[in-house]
Amino acid sequence: MIRSRPHLAIIASVLITACGGVRDQQATASVHVITAAALDALPRWTVTDGGRVCSADGRTLCPLHAAVANWLAPDRFALWEPGRQIGAWRIGDTVAVLIGSVGQGPGTYTNPSAVGATSGSDVLVVDAQTDTLLRYDGEGKFLSAKPLPKLFGLSAWGFAGRVAVLQRITARDSVVPAVLELRILKAAGDSAGRVALQTTIPFLHLNNSEVSSALPLFPTQPVYAIGDDGALTWSSADRLWVRRVNSSGGTNWTLSSDIKGAAIAPADLAARRLELEHDDVPAIDLDAMTARTPATHPAVAGILLGRDGRVLVGGAIVPSSDSVTYLMLSKDGVPLARLTLDKRVHPLLLSGDSLLVHRPTEGEPWEIRWLLLPKAH
Repeated sequence: MIRSRPHLAIIASVLITACGGVRDQQATASVHVITAAALDALPRWTVTDGGRVCSADGRTLCPLHAAVANWLAPDRFALWEPGRQIGAWRIGDTVAVLIGSVGQGPGTYTNPSAVGATSGSDVLVVDAQTDTLLRYDGEGKFLSAKPLPKLFGLSAWGFAGRVAVLQRITARDSVVPAVLELRILKAAGDSAGRVALQTTIPFLHLNNSEVSSALPLFPTQPVYAIGDDGALTWSSADRLWVRRVNSSGGTNWTLSSDIKGAAIAPADLAARRLELEHDDVPAIDLDAMTARTPATHPAVAGILLGRDGRVLVGGAIVPSSDSVTYLMLSKDGVPLARLTLDKRVHPLLLSGDSLLVHRPTEGEPWEIRWLLLPKAH
């Protein structure tokens, strides 16, 4: 999370499922164009409840408010939230293996910001509070710790599956927009690595690491995910546009469209201003943010990669709407279907015909549960 001034909490971190390419090879790339009419004509998938992983009752190991997940192996994933203990589940499990613990002593972590795995079964944890990489065996027993190179400004270590990544947001000066840069690393802590994506964040201007311009009330920022093979799937998020870039930097396919996010209504602006007023953002800042807000919401809010190569693209999150529409793409970028989820449902992982989500329940605590999608053909 980028937090240089109070209202910067509106910028969500795009880290954890990373990376991309810097060169296009359009001669061999597939380009799919979808119109609004074609999008409306896609089949609508209905999801059904699958197995529950855990309930956030505050006593058992289950994320309460901000669940994060990452694959450790094809059938095993880590699940956690900042400041709380990490658990490792196998698909079908309802009881987790505890990975380390929260604390101040040797082998503990304070703010686990990223969790990945080695080529074996060991689990790696980045503690953002202490800039430390901790290593545990597959049963959660502490093995070792080493300091990570200290990061400055808007930078963070992360993992996409087992792939270590480094995200940086920098600017040459306060006049030009900031640039989001992603590097795929040979190992966590290797700050060189391969530059996989460089793209501007048009609304963001920095003076060193301090924000020097007003932000929009609804910022549009790039989103991305990376597969085990190092291929990137990403979107600039300002329109329905998604690209797959292979590990050599060549474009495999592009889904292109002029479809933008939903229009920002006056009620949306008023609700956002009220929310930020509660965070003590000065009125003069709110006015400047309102002036910089575009006419539409971001068209793409997130991307998930399935183990089979399919891509789930999250649509606009609109305050006045109770739901979010998701677009399922084939591994070749062809639109397959749409599905709709309550906007309070947070998709975490996509595995075959199952979608892991963090969601509220009727009169009960939030839960982590698998949702079942129609079977892939």
